[in-house]
Amino acid sequence: MRYHFLVHSLFLCLALYTASAQDLGKYRDSKFIQGSLLKQGILFANNEARLCADSNDVTVPPADSVACDTMPSLVSKTEPVYPHEALDSLLQGNVFVRMWVDSTGMVRRVRLVKSDDSIFNASALVASFKWKFRPATLSGRPINIWVTVPFRYAVSK
Repeated sequence: MRYHFLVHSLFLCLALYTASAQDLGKYRDSKFIQGSLLKQGILFANNEARLCADSNDVTVPPADSVACDTMPSLVSKTEPVYPHEALDSLLQGNVFVRMWVDSTGMVRRVRLVKSDDSIFNASALVASFKWKFRPATLSGRPINIWVTVPFRYAVSK
């Protein structure tokens, strides 16, 4: 039986650097986030990230809602780094990202959907590209699909 799955936006949490408390503001600056991601080989614009190696790729992403027999299943994931400044300030929050999982199970693009605090965005995006999936299938063939993933940042007591 085929199911229609509405793929929701994915939020990812990302922390790239450890800095002193006075640098906290720059983590919330979009130009700083873009520069930090670029150092990781990730292009970021209009709340969408992709690997620099794919910058000339003109492949059209899948539709928001795609019919499939099986959803992608997680093979491996990398937890995002908790930003040092956020930890020092006891900041907690969620980042939701939307990942384009291609027919090989690789994450091709990531979109920020919602974030409680932008300090977590970069770490979520970086971690997202390190996730691996078994691809979604339709009629036994692997397909491209969007999936939504929450990244939760909570201070352990």
